[in-house]
Amino acid sequence: MTIDLNTCTGCSACVIACQAENNVPVVGKLEVAHGRAMHWLRIDRYFASEHGYDQDKGELPEDPEMVHEPMIASTAENAPCETVCPVNAPFTAKTG
Repeated sequence: MTIDLNTCTGCSACVIACQAENNVPVVGKLEVAHGRAMHWLRIDRYFASEHGYDQDKGELPEDPEMVHEPMIASTAENAPCETVCPVNAPFTAKTG
């Protein structure tokens, strides 16, 4: 399975579909604080800017661009994320 990063909008529909398909339990805030969040798929978000900035010095970009990067743990033969994605970002080629 391949995910088109230029198409992904970060809507998290794939995360919910994967969680529902695999019966992943929902944990509360306390468990998440202890690092016990359970997901086989998550979406990392990064910020980019044309102008350089040093976040350690408290500098922030004026108009940052958010970049979404889906992180998959494994690929299923019939992945539920392929059918629920509103922009068809994940897809499987005929060659696999």
